Amino acid sequence: DLDLFGEFVVEEIYLEADAVYPARRRAVFDRADGQCEARVDVGCSGACEQVHHVGGRVGPDPHRLENLLGVCAPCHRLIHANPAWARERGLMRSRLQTGG
Repeated sequence: DLDLFGEFVVEEIYLEADAVYPARRRAVFDRADGQCEARVDVGCSGACEQVHHVGGRVGPDPHRLENLLGVCAPCHRLIHANPAWARERGLMRSRLQTGG
């Protein structure tokens, strides 16, 4: 949404969701115990380095733990570069199907 001056208006729900992200990120790293949760066959470093939003950053609670995976950088790049392949493996969901 844009206000009268062409500035983006950040809805309160997004600010609240972003406020919980640091704690959820730590929870994902704890759950992963240092290991990449995607573990694709090619290029995986094995280390949990980043957090991937399986269904994107949409809905009332985009940072819910079921929507987050702890992944290595190579797996994260592969997931986003190949969305159809990632959806087939449950590593990505259509944003229209996430619900929230």
